[in-house]
Amino acid sequence: PEEMAKDASKKRAREEHKSMESKGGGTESGGAKKGTGAGRYSMQWLLGDSMSTKQFYEAHWEKKPLVVKRGNKDYYGKLFDRELLLGVLKTQEIDFGAGLTIAKHDSKLAGKSNHSSGGTDWHGELPASSHPTGRATAERLKHLFATGHTAQVFATQKKSMAVKNLCVVLEAELLSLVGATSYLTPPNSQGIAPH
Repeated sequence: PEEMAKDASKKRAREEHKSMESKGGGTESGGAKKGTGAGRYSMQWLLGDSMSTKQFYEAHWEKKPLVVKRGNKDYYGKLFDRELLLGVLKTQEIDFGAGLTIAKHDSKLAGKSNHSSGGTDWHGELPASSHPTGRATAERLKHLFATGHTAQVFATQKKSMAVKNLCVVLEAELLSLVGATSYLTPPNSQGIAPH
């Protein structure tokens, strides 16, 4: 079923691209056909003022990574935030360790590996024995946020219609499957070591 869904998504993206091309969609260098409209607008929104989509395709797409620094913690607004996640936990059954993991980084412990005794790993993150298990609830997650933990939310597009819509238009633009993982970290905390 998963392969069928991937094939259907690729087919949908190709069909949408053909439709956009017939309506005047453009192509970028490198031979990859890129559309216009919602996908192009979404790409530019993600890139912000860092560069144009044309520059992105010429210099970065399938060539080298790009880190876009915002300087604006509210840039993504309400695309997916702590309150939306707490609401999702009230309507969807999500288990810790499956669709949601918890992390907390302590730079003082980084580099002091001690797996055999349940200590931290070399990044200074929580040992697996300290990770919560079972059903994730809004109450448990509120407590974890209050104690400085980061929530790593896998397949965010399955939990937020706004993220799903963004992924769909990006799939059509990029002619590739797109998914999202969200990291929600409380202020003055760090969930994961730099890597």
